[in-house]
Amino acid sequence: MYIANFPNTGYVGDECQEEQLYSIKKEIETIQSNFELAEAIDHTFTSTVKKEYVLHTCLEELESLVLPLVDVYYNYFEIADQPKNSKPYLNSAWVNFQEAGEFFSPHTHQGEFSFALYIKVPFFIEDEQNFLSTQEKQVKTATGF
Repeated sequence: MYIANFPNTGYVGDECQEEQLYSIKKEIETIQSNFELAEAIDHTFTSTVKKEYVLHTCLEELESLVLPLVDVYYNYFEIADQPKNSKPYLNSAWVNFQEAGEFFSPHTHQGEFSFALYIKVPFFIEDEQNFLSTQEKQVKTATGF
């Protein structure tokens, strides 16, 4: 687990075990096997990603990964106005099948927290660092590491 603390806010991150992702990956594979049967979602107001679909059956598993991080966030950043009588919950989630050149512009979310879970990344950070080094870029600045 890791925590990033910035002057105005911060974030909490973690790595998942393969067995924690089983039902999430299964739903994603079902969507990917026939995009036309999946429920599309449109974020063109902030994104150029063409393939975005609502997740339905794996929300409970997503909650089990994300909600413990909410607790860590509240405790680490000493949030005084934590909900006392209500438990955080995951309202909705979706999957993006992002292709080269597609991006999300800066945007805000309506919920109190948001998250990203990267399931299948087509490269390793070492590959990106090596590529950037050959492009005369400062690796630490370009990748954030």
